[in-house]
Amino acid sequence: GRTFNVLENNNKIYSNLDILAVTGSYRKVLIKSFNVDVKNGVLKLHFQGVNGEAVVSNISIKKI
Repeated sequence: GRTFNVLENNNKIYSNLDILAVTGSYRKVLIKSFNVDVKNGVLKLHFQGVNGEAVVSNISIKKI
């Protein structure tokens, strides 16, 4: 399957994330959460393809 890394501000949050392997089905929702410290109002998210391209359809960000 398609796998990718998720990085925030150059820190790896998830390695070799394989949505199909986790959900067991195509086009199924996968919810992943993590906390980050935003500096100077900027959050950098990077989706780095490992096997194929990284595909993300939706992102929700909440200030806590």
